[in-house]
Amino acid sequence: TLGVARIIPWIWDLESHTIACEQNLVMRQIQTDASATGDSGVHIISEEEYFKNVHPDDVDYLTRLYRELIEGQKRYIKCEYRVLSDGEGENAVDWMEVNASVLQTDTSGKPVKLLGSMLMITARKRQEERLVQAKEAAKESDRLKSAFLANMSHEIRTPLNAIVGFSNLLATTDDEEQKQQFVNIIDTNNQLLLQLVADILDLAKVEANTLEFIYKSTDLNELL
Repeated sequence: TLGVARIIPWIWDLESHTIACEQNLVMRQIQTDASATGDSGVHIISEEEYFKNVHPDDVDYLTRLYRELIEGQKRYIKCEYRVLSDGEGENAVDWMEVNASVLQTDTSGKPVKLLGSMLMITARKRQEERLVQAKEAAKESDRLKSAFLANMSHEIRTPLNAIVGFSNLLATTDDEEQKQQFVNIIDTNNQLLLQLVADILDLAKVEANTLEFIYKSTDLNELL
């Protein structure tokens, strides 16, 4: 079960300052005398080697947690920290999750052995990071939509005010020349308003992935 779950159990001997661990052995095998001597495939490392691979920014945090466990301030710890690994010639960072508790104490009650497990959670942390980025992107998208709607409401009001204002003036004047000017202004703003509404609908189609394209030969000089 531990092998399938990729959980690495370990025992930390606080007196010899060594840690015995093996990814594919069950707990009872680690606790045998053979394990302590490094037989049966058990890998033994020193405390110094263990902490040497911990990311510099996480060393103090991890050390403090273990100290609180050893000094009796905590009965159990669970934490996540980063480790340095040499991936393809470059220093890579992986994430580990550790669970630990006191396994054995001496006659005075002082812990002499810790029991724990490690689990690599790099893939999970990367997924969490992607979810956070997606959440931030959604927030930014929502903010931009709000700003867009605020700008559009201003853009729409501009021609709409002209249409309403000159329509009222059109009804109160008898001068034919003025009437024609007002009609021209109203028509111009009608076209502007229709174009704005069409642009908004096109943007909605772009977002919904339903925008239709018309392919035809185009004179770039004329377009520019």
